[in-house]
Amino acid sequence: MVASGGTGAFGYAAIFSVDDCKRLVEMTGHRDVLYAAVFSPDDSLVATAGYDREILLWTATTGQLLRTLRGHTGAILDLAFSPDGAVLVSASADETVKVWNVRSGLRLDTLSQPEGEVLAVEVTACGNFIVAASADSRLRVWELRSTDRPRINPIVATRFVDETPPTNFQLSGDGRLLVLLSQAGNVRVIGTSDWQQIAMLRPLGDAGSDLSLSPDGRSVVISLMNG
Repeated sequence: MVASGGTGAFGYAAIFSVDDCKRLVEMTGHRDVLYAAVFSPDDSLVATAGYDREILLWTATTGQLLRTLRGHTGAILDLAFSPDGAVLVSASADETVKVWNVRSGLRLDTLSQPEGEVLAVEVTACGNFIVAASADSRLRVWELRSTDRPRINPIVATRFVDETPPTNFQLSGDGRLLVLLSQAGNVRVIGTSDWQQIAMLRPLGDAGSDLSLSPDGRSVVISLMNG
């Protein structure tokens, strides 16, 4: 899956075959650059979002547009499905996380505690918690209760994580660890039992742009802004 676009013109996503790099499906319909494109857990759907503040849901096999989710007032910077695919969460520059019902498109809740752009969001593997990192250098955790109807999702943890805003984070496959990368190039390991830091890796010496945690959670690959 790749996502791109032209500033102020269009957003574009496509699915490619890993075996031969052949383009299988194209998805066009956004009015500005895309920042996020994710598969649902069963690979049947794709959710895309970006600067035009809209989330589009597509059929992964055909690229057919199913529905549009509207409600954010700023660019949407990240998306994540719940493990059962019933819920989609979105992180936005409008300083909120929103919770959506995938089947109906209904907005179930707006989480407004962040005090800066929300840069990354995930749902834990157990499906019980939403985790988000924002430009106020904090990691926040909410209990996910609004899965089929609007409900309040209570916040359960707020943690200061770095002197500079986080770039991204990823949860380990078993859900026990969270690895977070900051703009300063600091890499922190956080335990999800109490959301406290348990380790800090050697500083990278340059700004990090993204990270990818191995399936077993034992190693992490990090890309840097210096190339």
